[in-house]
Amino acid sequence: SQYVVWFIAAFTVVFLMTPLVVTIAVSFGSSTVFTLPPPDWSLRWYERLAGMRGLLPALLVSLQVAAASTAVALV
Repeated sequence: SQYVVWFIAAFTVVFLMTPLVVTIAVSFGSSTVFTLPPPDWSLRWYERLAGMRGLLPALLVSLQVAAASTAVALV
């Protein structure tokens, strides 16, 4: 029965992590559409992200909301 619990836990982790792994893999592709495997490897989207205006203020607001939400949830 302990093996069943471990199997279910491992399956759940793999099931929940697969979309994240696929998203990260696709983010390094050079294509403008979703393709697996990527036709070419590139940092194109990360270069574009670094050059975006307003990214830092939006990130700071997100971190403040996350911190406030965490504090409220802990109370």
